[in-house]
Amino acid sequence: MTQSAISIKPSLAENTLTTIARSLVSLGQYNNTADAIKDMALTQIDAKITRYQEKIQQFENKYRINFDDFTQQLKNQATIADEDEWFEWEAALSMLKAWQKVRGAIQSC
Repeated sequence: MTQSAISIKPSLAENTLTTIARSLVSLGQYNNTADAIKDMALTQIDAKITRYQEKIQQFENKYRINFDDFTQQLKNQATIADEDEWFEWEAALSMLKAWQKVRGAIQSC
């Protein structure tokens, strides 16, 4: 699927978020739309963080070591399957760090 096939127009996304936020404010769930949008974003970000933490934990449980030790263990003896696992584990760590950074930026707003 191409980037353009899955992209959403910014105005549509903004309008959708604003509509949802206004509804939540009118129901008394939030004091203002900014708080509602921030909370919705943090909820989604927290779900991503949890997902990647769980994925990392699965690898640590499977191999009974952390990523750095797994990397050392594979040097000069990795199979293709081992390399696939390494790339998936490394991607989970990278995405976890990225979402944690985004969370920090959103929280400080």
